[in-house]
Amino acid sequence: MNYYARTIPTENDWKELFSIVEQGDLNTFKARKSVFTEKIHLGRACKGWRFLFNHNNWEYYHSADDFWAWLQSKRIVDEHERSVDYVEFLKIVLATKDGKNAWHYKQKYPQLYIYKDDAFFFEDVVFF
Repeated sequence: MNYYARTIPTENDWKELFSIVEQGDLNTFKARKSVFTEKIHLGRACKGWRFLFNHNNWEYYHSADDFWAWLQSKRIVDEHERSVDYVEFLKIVLATKDGKNAWHYKQKYPQLYIYKDDAFFFEDVVFF
C-alpha cells in the first residue's frame, strides 16, 4: 500500500484563495491551489517488508526526525484516498520494523539510491 501526504490549507490560505477568485486571476488561483492538491509520496508498506520511505530528493525533510515533524502538519492518505491519521500511520510503519529490508535492491537496481536513517529506509525511485 502506498501512502501520501497532502498539505492542509490554513484559514489564511482559504482567505487568500477566495481573494484571488474575487479578483478573477485564474492562473494564480490554479498555481496556488496546486499546493493543496499535490500528493507527496511518503512510501510503501508491503506485507513482510519494512516500510520503505520515499525521500523525495530531500525536498521536504532531511532525516527521519525531520520527516516525522514535517508529517504532523499534513493530511495522510493511502493510495485509495482513505485518510490515515498520524498515530495510525506511525503504527503501520512500526509494525513493519521486523520485516525484510530493501538493501538487496541496491545490487539488482544500481540506479536506486537507498539511505538508512534511524532504522528507516528511504528510496528515490518508486519502482513497485
